[in-house]
Amino acid sequence: MIMMTGILFAACAPAKKIPPANTKIENRPTVKTPPVKEKIVKPVVVSNPNAKMNPITGRWKFESSSEKDFSIDPNAMPELSFNEAELKVSGSTGCNTFNGFFFTTGDQFNFSPLAVKLKRCADASLEKYLTGFYKMVGYYKTDGSKVYLYHKNDRGRYVVFTKLGR
Repeated sequence: MIMMTGILFAACAPAKKIPPANTKIENRPTVKTPPVKEKIVKPVVVSNPNAKMNPITGRWKFESSSEKDFSIDPNAMPELSFNEAELKVSGSTGCNTFNGFFFTTGDQFNFSPLAVKLKRCADASLEKYLTGFYKMVGYYKTDGSKVYLYHKNDRGRYVVFTKLGR
């Protein structure tokens, strides 16, 4: 019994003495941690990040898609509005409105996740297409009064918008 009690106390005793909290820092034992080696990963740039692109600030009206033909009610035409100074985008899908941010580097382009106001639409096929396409945009090009938004994995897939007003 005495032997069991001795083993129990030995098992519960701390392995090392921990200095009290009021011990001066220079008297406390030092703990050495190995240095962390960070691997710096640079993004792979497929296009020219220094390319000077025409400004896209302003309002743009949907014109076409390289993938599908849509019969669109002229009163419900999708639009985009870009504000380059604030990197904000807003617009409509023809039925619902949305807003968010966009980012460009050279001809690279992407949208932040867009906040879409959802209401019931008579025909949501173009809306579903555009909101899905906006998530996959990776590049853009301006050509006079038109802006082309290209799919990030396939530049053969794009949507075209025409500038409204000045």
